Amino acid sequence: YYNLVVNNRLDEQYAMLYSDMNKGKLSSFGSWEELYHYLRQQPLLMNLVSYADHHGIRRRPYYIQESAELLENTMYAYIVRNFFGEEAFWAVYHKRDKLIKKGIELIETGKASPEAVVREAYR
Repeated sequence: YYNLVVNNRLDEQYAMLYSDMNKGKLSSFGSWEELYHYLRQQPLLMNLVSYADHHGIRRRPYYIQESAELLENTMYAYIVRNFFGEEAFWAVYHKRDKLIKKGIELIETGKASPEAVVREAYR
């Protein structure tokens, strides 16, 4: 389901449509963090599923549930980008990525320097 939606760019199309339809409200937020918090309270996934269904991708409840987090995260990122730009897009897109979080943690604690890697301080 995820691949069908993404390969047909329906997630990106719906994010643009949603942004246009709610421009007044969405542009009132002072930061991408505020907008992200608001979006997490909206039924974006079910709206995207309806949009995809209307465009020929039938509902597959099990696969929708399996890909829900990925689809929602991508939607949040696309919508945030429409109002706060590319840097905010990547901040949202990687916000819940465990690998990115671990990398940031290692950098902030000094465990990613060449010397620390040689000493295997990252373990």
